[in-house]
Amino acid sequence: MEIKTKFDPGDTVYGLYSVDRWITETCNFCNGEGFISSNRESFACPKCLKEGEVGTSSYKEWFATKSHMRISHIRLSRYEHQSTYFFDHTLYYVYDSPDCQMKTHFPESDLFSSYEEACNAVVERNKNNPK
Repeated sequence: MEIKTKFDPGDTVYGLYSVDRWITETCNFCNGEGFISSNRESFACPKCLKEGEVGTSSYKEWFATKSHMRISHIRLSRYEHQSTYFFDHTLYYVYDSPDCQMKTHFPESDLFSSYEEACNAVVERNKNNPK
């Protein structure tokens, strides 16, 4: 089976990654204080866990990698959905990361040939995020 890929091993690319952000509001149980009082004792608020705020929804904020990455190999993942007999094939591009904390597997849709292309994709993906 021959699979056409956007990039090849050895190519230099820029990747996108996301960070989950929460939209919060003041806790209505403790009125944003993080603690509740009863009989002259103070307890951590069970709803907001002493934060004073609770998350109401989340969204992804996208960023581009600041330095380029060199693709070391390409991996094909196959997922079978037994109930529908549907096969999902996903290409992942892997690069050698000196930083173990950094994401090392990128789907093809999150990789770009230039930093400018990656930044344009970030703007597009973040355009509907709350400000």
